[in-house]
Amino acid sequence: CDTFIGNYFYLHITNDNKKIVAAICAAPIVLGKAGIIEGKKVTSYPGFEDELVKGSYLEEHVVVDGNIITSRGPATAMLFAYKILELLQCDKWKNLSEGMLFNSLMK
Repeated sequence: CDTFIGNYFYLHITNDNKKIVAAICAAPIVLGKAGIIEGKKVTSYPGFEDELVKGSYLEEHVVVDGNIITSRGPATAMLFAYKILELLQCDKWKNLSEGMLFNSLMK
């Protein structure tokens, strides 16, 4: 129980300070239960839409709304990771993407 409450507290502090909060697959449900997606665009693994009714659900691979980043599932993990790197202003993400041949998949 203490860990559960501590994680919610951490999510709120992170969100309140406009730090990146990222969740993939079913994890956006935690953001919904923590109350930090209200009025935000979000996505998740198909079938969890009903758990995210306080947000604006989109069926996109990766959704960014302010500091909240959500993604759909295992097949979108690389898109999710590169979006996080981009938003962290890690200037090497493009080189990494090219070196891993990820860009060629997206053409």
